Amino acid sequence: MTAKVREQNEDGRRDWTEDALERVREGSDGLWVRFGPPADDSFKSHLLSIRFNPCVSLGASLLLFGFVAFCIGAQPGAFCLEPTTKQVVIGQNATMYNTDVLVATMPDGNKRVTRTTLEETDCYMPGIEFSHWKQWVATHFTWLYIGTQDAWIVFLFVVLFSKYGKLKMGKENDTPEFTYAEWFSMIFCCGVATGLFFFSVSEPIWHYEACGPGLSGEAGKCLTDKDWANRYSHLPANQRAQEAMNLTFYHWGLHGWVCYAIMGALLGLLHFRKGLPMTVKTCFYPLLGNRIYGFWGDFVDVISVVATTFGVCTSLGLGVMQLNTGIKRLNNGENWLTTGNFGVENSKWDMDSNPQYKSIWEGSPSQWRDANPWNRLTASTIAQTVADNDQQIFLIWIITVLSTFSVTLGLKRGIKWFSLIAFGMGMLLL
Repeated sequence: MTAKVREQNEDGRRDWTEDALERVREGSDGLWVRFGPPADDSFKSHLLSIRFNPCVSLGASLLLFGFVAFCIGAQPGAFCLEPTTKQVVIGQNATMYNTDVLVATMPDGNKRVTRTTLEETDCYMPGIEFSHWKQWVATHFTWLYIGTQDAWIVFLFVVLFSKYGKLKMGKENDTPEFTYAEWFSMIFCCGVATGLFFFSVSEPIWHYEACGPGLSGEAGKCLTDKDWANRYSHLPANQRAQEAMNLTFYHWGLHGWVCYAIMGALLGLLHFRKGLPMTVKTCFYPLLGNRIYGFWGDFVDVISVVATTFGVCTSLGLGVMQLNTGIKRLNNGENWLTTGNFGVENSKWDMDSNPQYKSIWEGSPSQWRDANPWNRLTASTIAQTVADNDQQIFLIWIITVLSTFSVTLGLKRGIKWFSLIAFGMGMLLL
């Protein structure tokens, strides 16, 4: 490999990645564990060859399963304060609070006032905290998100029309392994397929009708709703429609693809052309040098594994929700895995037939229980939610098995054909 690297340098200079390649040859590229048959493109290798970095695997697993355990273990409790208004009687000389409203003065001189106080209520703390974190990030860093996307697009266009625009991502004598159709199908299905099929229709409508069908608003408030509306709620219908399409084009146009293009260009250059490991830390080699094979490289890979997993889970979650809803519509709106109808109109359904529903209601926040007392309507709502969850979990298992089988078959025999079939069916559906 050293000879090949030096052959690429016509002036005889040492290649700038040769030190990194030496670490790969020595096996000192980050505590990699290797066992099983040699790594190649065979089915046996994909099934039995094990290559991993224990530091990265353990660190990413701890973060991911720790997050899951935290969300599962955190039960609803009296963690929140909600304003509660009630009437109280105070003495004639008692001091009234600023929020007190005098209702009446009683014959004995005492006063009846309406008093607002904060009382503890049940709530799900992780959901509230994560919602606050998301809102804080969106409030303070939207400018960074939009700005960096624009900067990457400008950078890629500069590279495209520079002397590096025709730089081959592989070795000089390499030939493409896939046709343009195969390559695009794999890129599409592994990148934005689920999100694009889900949001390309729903997102423009969501931005356009943020206050509900036919309703408008002003200054970010819906005229007939106390909830927050989108920033375009005060605009006329034609302007709201245009802004809704602009946002959709931003999310799923050049800006939606530029993140993949940046990663593809970096990994293509450093892995396929230079021979460095196929990990995200490799992208930082020009900045960190051989330090990518130590703590900082492992740190980058842990963060990339966690972030990618969260992203894939989000896309998978949206996908199974869409699949479940579509199958139910094909089944006349009824469930397809369990009992068809839990509705209150089904007089034969016994709401106490499954104690699980009652236990779910009892474990819900008190504020929700007060608004939804235990009756047939509440029981049917809980039963329907449980049925939807069961169906979606079943779909997740099916998709996970198919995805694992596709990866095990390899890029040429598995991912390529699955992508071609999925992309073809998607285009036929459109």
